[in-house]
Order: sequence, then structure tokens, then C-alpha cells
Amino acid sequence: MGRYSLAEKYTTRALELRESKLGKKNMAVAASYNNYGVLHYNLGQYNESEKDFTQALDIIKSNKQDNGMPYAIVMNNKAMLFQSIGRNDLAARILEEAVTVSLKLESKTSRNHLLFLSNLALMYQQAGKYPEAELIYQGLSMRFDRSKPEFANLLNNFATLYMVMKKDTLVEGCSKILLLFTKPISEKKSDLR
Repeated sequence: MGRYSLAEKYTTRALELRESKLGKKNMAVAASYNNYGVLHYNLGQYNESEKDFTQALDIIKSNKQDNGMPYAIVMNNKAMLFQSIGRNDLAARILEEAVTVSLKLESKTSRNHLLFLSNLALMYQQAGKYPEAELIYQGLSMRFDRSKPEFANLLNNFATLYMVMKKDTLVEGCSKILLLFTKPISEKKSDLR
């Protein structure tokens, strides 16, 4: 808990400095509230986290930036909070908006956009909306860099979805790809002959 108290101290100080030097409606202040929201979320202080994310969004909207990436990032974080406390329908709507905003701003393969889509697919999966989750996972499998850990995580989520859907042959396919992903480089080279 010691590191969290130190993190809270520094986050509070950053917020105070930004408010005093830049004004309470500055976008940097919104970023501080987002950071505070993430910290409170990690501490399990969900009411405080929601207030922080709402404050960040209010500042972003007052700056007419509700079509920018900071808005999408805070929306993603707020959606994850709502999912954690069982407000799944609201979480999905918020995350869908974050995905829409990020797609307008970045490419379909940008890190933020892929993260938001991955979160949405996982949210659909946990809500039992398997066809929606599968569709997103299929799209993501074409966009993720196959050499990155995020791709392995995607395959793991995909395999879990297929297990629930009783698509055993597809689970096996995901598992084989995951095994290739985890082999040491020397073994991978021998597989390429």
C-alpha cells in the first residue's frame, strides 16, 4: 500500500500545480483527473474514481475536445470502471463511443484503438454477447502485430471465447498458435526450414 500512498501524494501535487498554474479548465488538469481516476480505481475506491473521470470529461467537454483522443482514453477508463462494478450496459455504451472517437482520429492499427476494441470484445464476451465478441476478435486478429505480446493475449481471449461457444477445433487452432508464440527463438528458426 506504501507505493499507492506515494502515488496519491504525487498525483495530488501534480493536480494542485496544474490547477494553480494553468487554470482549472486546462486539458492538463483533465489529464491529472484521469490519472487520479485510474489511481482510485486501482485502490478500489470506485466512487472517487467515477468522480475523477467525470471531472476529467467535464473539462475536456468544456474545451470542446470531446472528439479527441484524451476524451476517448477517459471514456475507456470510465467504461472499465463501470464494468468492474457491474454496470455492464452503460460500460459497453461508453466504450463503443470511445471506439468510435478513436477510429475517427487514428488508424485501425493504432495502439489505443486496438486496446479499446479489445476491451469491448472482452466486455461483450463477459456479457454473453458471443457473436459480437467473435466479430471483433476476428478483426483484431488481422490488425495486431503477431510478434507482440498483445497478439498472444488476443489469442488467449479468442480461445476462451471459443471454449465457451463449444468450438473445440478453433480452440485447438488458437492453442497451437500460442505454442508457436511462446517457443524460444532458436526453436522457431528450426520450424522455418
